[in-house]
Amino acid sequence: MNFSSLFFHLNRLKLWHARIHAWGSLLQATSLDRCVYLRLHQLGIMGGKVKAFFESKIQRGMTIVDVGANIGLYTIFFAKQTGSGGKVFAFEPDPDLFQMLRKNCETNNLSNVILHNCALGSCEDEKFLDRSPLNSGDNRIVANSPLSVSHGKRVKVRTAALDTLLPGQNVDFLKIDVQGYELEVLKGAKDLLSKSPSLQLYFEYSPYGMELAGCRPTDILELLSKLGYETRNPYDRRQALITDWRAYTDQIPRGMWRNLWSKRKT
Repeated sequence: MNFSSLFFHLNRLKLWHARIHAWGSLLQATSLDRCVYLRLHQLGIMGGKVKAFFESKIQRGMTIVDVGANIGLYTIFFAKQTGSGGKVFAFEPDPDLFQMLRKNCETNNLSNVILHNCALGSCEDEKFLDRSPLNSGDNRIVANSPLSVSHGKRVKVRTAALDTLLPGQNVDFLKIDVQGYELEVLKGAKDLLSKSPSLQLYFEYSPYGMELAGCRPTDILELLSKLGYETRNPYDRRQALITDWRAYTDQIPRGMWRNLWSKRKT
């Protein structure tokens, strides 16, 4: 067993399945890294600005889509924010994370969440999900290739288009965090993006991650612009509109990312 496989299995030992209160909810972790993730959110060291932003944008009764739901911290937060009059569609391809996502939603007695154990993309397909040995938040879709001996790190997952799964659905808020695969998700959601009049989109913009996924980073910003959306960095004090996509992309250090916010042009 190589070091990567050893770390993968040590990180996922059952002794790390701790139950932790974070953001007003009780969640159980699947691994050591998810324990640390929940503790950092519990202590306010991680996620504070993101939580405040979501609180300012999500209203009661909204329909929300969470793409890359992981173990459910954001899914559960969204469900409580939108209340019984709203609903949350949550998507997570990793089988272990999805199992815990379901369990965490049940623990928090949520009846307004619809869970999907699949990845989102531009069409119905099968892909391989590379699961990070040390960070379950860094799992990513990779190009199709023969399934090699990977000691459980790589799994085959189903992909589907959001437009196919939610035909005609009006959505108010769409969060996407899929480690560089965001463009493929949006390609499969053009109807939703075009026909949801009040839609706000919050997504991770990782130029390096998009390159690994075989995408040109600025294509996602160009696609959103063509569909009538303006994009900003919500944590920039001026919240200036991003118009020079290449210049904005070039100033992001390699391997880093920015969380961006898009909504319809007014």
